Amino acid sequence: QAAAQYIRRYEEEIGTFPYPHYAIVANRLPSGLGIPTFTLLGQQVLRLPFIKETSLGHEILHSWFGNSITVRPGSGNWCEGLTSYLADFAYKEDKGQGAAHRKEAMVNYLSYVFPQTAIPLGEFRSADHNQDKAQAIRAIGYNRGAMLFHELKGLLGTPLFSEGVKQFYQKHRGQAVSWDELRAAFEQVSRQDLQLFFEQRLAASEIPDLAIANIRTDNRKSQTLLSFTVEQQSVKPFTLALPILVKTPQGEQRFSRTLSQAQSTIELPVDGPPTELIIDPDHDLLRVLTPKEFPPVWSRFLGAPVKTIVLESDSAATIFAPLLQDLAEPSWKIITADQVRNQDLDQGSFLFLGINGSASRSLFAKPDHPQQGFTVDVRTNPLNQSQVAVLMSSSSAAETAAVLPKLSHYGKYSWLHFQQGRIQEKTIRASESGLHFILERLPPGGSVAQLNPFDTIIDQLSQIRVIYVGESHTSMADHLLQFRIIQALHQQNPDLAIGMEMFPRSSQAALDAYINDETLSEQDFLRASRYFEVWRYDWRYFRDIINYARRHKIPVIGLNLEREIVSKIFAEGHTDALNAEQKKSLPGNRNLDLPGYTERLSVVHGFHGQNQGEGKGMLSGFIQAQAIWDETMAETAARYLTDHPATRMVVLAGSQHTRKDSGIPPRVASRLKVTQASVINLSDENRGDNLSQTTDFYFVAEPVDLEPVGKMGLVLAEAKQGGKKGMKIDEISPLGKAGQAGVQKDDRLIAID
Repeated sequence: QAAAQYIRRYEEEIGTFPYPHYAIVANRLPSGLGIPTFTLLGQQVLRLPFIKETSLGHEILHSWFGNSITVRPGSGNWCEGLTSYLADFAYKEDKGQGAAHRKEAMVNYLSYVFPQTAIPLGEFRSADHNQDKAQAIRAIGYNRGAMLFHELKGLLGTPLFSEGVKQFYQKHRGQAVSWDELRAAFEQVSRQDLQLFFEQRLAASEIPDLAIANIRTDNRKSQTLLSFTVEQQSVKPFTLALPILVKTPQGEQRFSRTLSQAQSTIELPVDGPPTELIIDPDHDLLRVLTPKEFPPVWSRFLGAPVKTIVLESDSAATIFAPLLQDLAEPSWKIITADQVRNQDLDQGSFLFLGINGSASRSLFAKPDHPQQGFTVDVRTNPLNQSQVAVLMSSSSAAETAAVLPKLSHYGKYSWLHFQQGRIQEKTIRASESGLHFILERLPPGGSVAQLNPFDTIIDQLSQIRVIYVGESHTSMADHLLQFRIIQALHQQNPDLAIGMEMFPRSSQAALDAYINDETLSEQDFLRASRYFEVWRYDWRYFRDIINYARRHKIPVIGLNLEREIVSKIFAEGHTDALNAEQKKSLPGNRNLDLPGYTERLSVVHGFHGQNQGEGKGMLSGFIQAQAIWDETMAETAARYLTDHPATRMVVLAGSQHTRKDSGIPPRVASRLKVTQASVINLSDENRGDNLSQTTDFYFVAEPVDLEPVGKMGLVLAEAKQGGKKGMKIDEISPLGKAGQAGVQKDDRLIAID
């Protein structure tokens, strides 16, 4: 019945079925072949419930293209691309899944096709699974070929494209033809010269690579104009019909503009101020995907040019032995966990066999995999966004062996879980569609009538065990808010501790001494804690908080690790340069893969790290340094809370560290089940962007200025005395206190303390 439906469909779309009968023949060998008058399908394949909706129609369509009209020997194979487009791609379009399927085809293409594996589409001949570079060649012949016809349909329009297919079949049935005859059929019905269109897509081994620059909005005329520049970064520019989507408060507008130059400026009249610009939103062009469009999937590891397999332990080697024997190729580098260097984790794609190894935990902490069965968990490598890292776990060698025959068929997925060889879960990680640009974020707002008094919010916070109060480090208003929250929470329940980003763990003895020993002076505490080495900001920001804690014997916990460790990781780009003691101080579980974390840090690094010297401030070092900073604070806080189960804690840290989506809170949650809430003060320095992602509560505190820092008011000049260089008082400022203290011009500076 399904075969009859396909035959009727294609008779209507193409022309009369070329044979008097058709049969579906089961084969003992795994096959999928369309042969004149019959298809030869493997008997195991025939049992699959989706075959009637996929492979069967594809093989029947070969009756028209591939069997009735054949590929001329020695010329390029056009029929696999055309058949894939009119079958596989069309079936997905029928279900409203056309854009998603085209994206999957592009992901598959980019997973396997690299400069070293690419050939021009015009050189594609056949797609034997056993040939060299088989996956890359199939991606070129099927996916790139199908996308050529999709772009041609977009260029000509559906009616002319359909007429071209019919004309091609009517004129050449029973013949062997090349791409030239196919092009001529579409030229005849459209009356267009398509030589350049076909030549670019058949002769080039690369595909379009687009970048957008100089986005501007002009409201000076009667209608708003949006303009931008499209840069084609390929060696030679392609002729493209570029789909464009613009969003405004009034709705969406779609445009199409033809490109043919390396740089093209586009100007669009829009109905209102544009808020979003999306280029190729439905993946109508085969092109290089941006990192945000390119989801981490299993095929990206299988196709990666450089693959490293990391065996967690000897037991992992046993459990995964069937996979290594069946799947691994000679080019795969297989090492043990103790051979992994941190500095190499951004080189190529990694497959971690086992999820408890120190290397995988330094990137992804310990993922939540099911205890039983076999799991494939594909992530973007946080130290190299163009590569993937795969976390694989299995409860036994039998579970591993049961999966192997099926694993290669699930390349488009990011998460797979099997039990006894049967698929239980399969998902693809979310990713963007199109080159996406946010032009304006409409600001969030709220009703003043819904603002709660300070005491009401404190009552809500009192039910929470860990409260993070974020800060801009030089905002006295933020520090005063921290102080008031600590006071209010302590008055409700004195069993409280204060965790501070500002002090490392090594300052804990000094903190304990100052809180508990009333005879210790402030100056001695500052020296003992090395405050001006480890933090350096004005001490007055925290003086009232620390002195309040001292009066009420509230424990103050230094959450952080030594600044020199973080600085060394940032400077070197990895942790390998640390000594054994320093490495031991690092948290073992470090999750660099929290949503948006590496993207946010990449933006910050772009502002601050781009002028660093060779080998300095590299992105991987910056990301690792920041993650270790966050994880150390989380580990210290979780450890203290575990040891003091009745105590609540207020954590004082920078507002980026207190973010509830990717700061300290989710890292504490991975170590300890505890109620948490984040608090910030809305200010110019700490604006309320994406509040729902970053915080649970906010205050609107008035600005507070510190008294200016006292100055002696001396102008110094070099002077020699007894043959030694020194300093003398050259001038005395009337704005300082030195003159009142008796310092005079030409006095010699002997020492300073």
